[in-house]
Amino acid sequence: MSVIAHSQPHLLQKIFHPRSTKYQECGLYVVMFYKNRKPVFIHVDDCFPTQGGRHAYVRVSSSLGGKEIWPLIIEKAYAKMYGNYPNIEGGLVDAALADLTNGAPARFDLTESNVKVMYDSGELWDKLVYWHQKGYLMGAGSPQGKDTDVSRLGIV
Repeated sequence: MSVIAHSQPHLLQKIFHPRSTKYQECGLYVVMFYKNRKPVFIHVDDCFPTQGGRHAYVRVSSSLGGKEIWPLIIEKAYAKMYGNYPNIEGGLVDAALADLTNGAPARFDLTESNVKVMYDSGELWDKLVYWHQKGYLMGAGSPQGKDTDVSRLGIV
């Protein structure tokens, strides 16, 4: 989400209902995601889970004095769409970007033989450069395993 906010903020602004782009005294906001390429409107309030005096999930930038709540609203709405916060931990970058933007995702698994061929030949790099030049959103992920931060730090 931070990559979209930095590189193409208009995509995040587009998911908020026009009245939800400003602080709402009533504390209600409407966010639009896409599920199976169809728009889904999610209504959330501004009561966010906390743990130890901080927001339990997303970390809000302190540069605005902690008053920037759009990441909290998006995360809460996304968790609501998928049932709860634990259901959105981890996941696949391409699926999340499609949910946020209605984009057409593609995934390349470096363990697959056809992708290894593209990697070895330089074709994959050429595609990535082309897509970057076209302004496509891209992300990367890794599987959970014994060498990840999750297992090393004991995070569950």
